Amino acid sequence: QNLFDRDKATYWHSWYFHNNGQIEDKDMPPYEVDIEFPFAKWVGGIRYLPRQDVNNSGRRGYVEIYGSNDGEKYTKLGSDSYSYKDAKDKEARKTTFDEALVKFVKVRVLSGEGNFATGAELEIIKGKSSGEDPGAEVDRKEVVMLDTPKTYKATPITPKGYATA
Repeated sequence: QNLFDRDKATYWHSWYFHNNGQIEDKDMPPYEVDIEFPFAKWVGGIRYLPRQDVNNSGRRGYVEIYGSNDGEKYTKLGSDSYSYKDAKDKEARKTTFDEALVKFVKVRVLSGEGNFATGAELEIIKGKSSGEDPGAEVDRKEVVMLDTPKTYKATPITPKGYATA
């Protein structure tokens, strides 16, 4: 679960198959990361940290964020376009929206460099009504990654460059 491991040196990557230096197959956008909390939480945004290595593949271009209380009917909470000054720009991007009380959060990645999605860290930001520290991240112990079609768990990159989903 590298997307939620608090280690900037690790990253999650969307699925692809690499053979003798050539990409033979890969999933195409949109990509989705689904998150479930044990109970509804007030959320007010996300913070995305791109992969921190020398490769810029998959830095996110356009994202949409959705929330739900039943995991079936989702409401759009916000969207954002992430642009980068140059290849050395590895700064986090933050997207805020009107807070919502939700049990599920879906982050849909509609574009990324090379038609991939990657990320070193993804944080869900607490809403003001949480009664906790608004603007801080939701405790990662309360985040559960869901395994649904075309939705990826934050999984490690295998040693030979393959990505697992």
